[in-house]
Amino acid sequence: PFTVKPANPPPITALGAINGGMLQRSRLSALTLIFSENVAASLTASDIVLRNLTTGVTVTPDKLALSFDPATNLATVTFPGLASQRLPDGLYRVRIEAASVTDAEGKSLTEDWIRDFHVLTGDSNGDRATNDLDLYRAWQERLKGAAAHDANNDLNGDGKFDDADVDQVRGNYRKRLPILGGLSSEAGGAASGSAFALLSARSSSEA
Repeated sequence: PFTVKPANPPPITALGAINGGMLQRSRLSALTLIFSENVAASLTASDIVLRNLTTGVTVTPDKLALSFDPATNLATVTFPGLASQRLPDGLYRVRIEAASVTDAEGKSLTEDWIRDFHVLTGDSNGDRATNDLDLYRAWQERLKGAAAHDANNDLNGDGKFDDADVDQVRGNYRKRLPILGGLSSEAGGAASGSAFALLSARSSSEA
């Protein structure tokens, strides 16, 4: 008698909910990466290549902190080495090289993984622009009672809903960032039915 060992496919990854699923991109203090299996033994902050395409600056690994939850296979990237522990404005590309991440059996990603996203101070609805829509949301939030506040509209992350949030929009008024197309996590880059799409659907359901 012999035992047939089930085939173990290589790990895959996807970009999870940004800012816990909130629409705003005025402040971004964490990224979540979803893996199909436990890759904690091989994954380090040095494997996360994060570049601001607007400024051309790469966020170096010493500015990042990485944690991995083996129960959910979720990796969380934070930015303790950056000012205010958040990413500056710009279009960003996050990249993980295929050979840098392996599972317990030594299988690596089948290809380099790349996704794009953006940060724009005052952008409360994630549309890559700061305009009257963002001003209206911030202004209306000031008028709500404490129980009705929407954390999405705390644009500076101070836990308050006041003129400081309105000023986040005013100070960046009429700024706009372009869409980067198929690689953008905000432009529906995953093909329907693919492994990536399935992981992305999981991300959306958990947000």
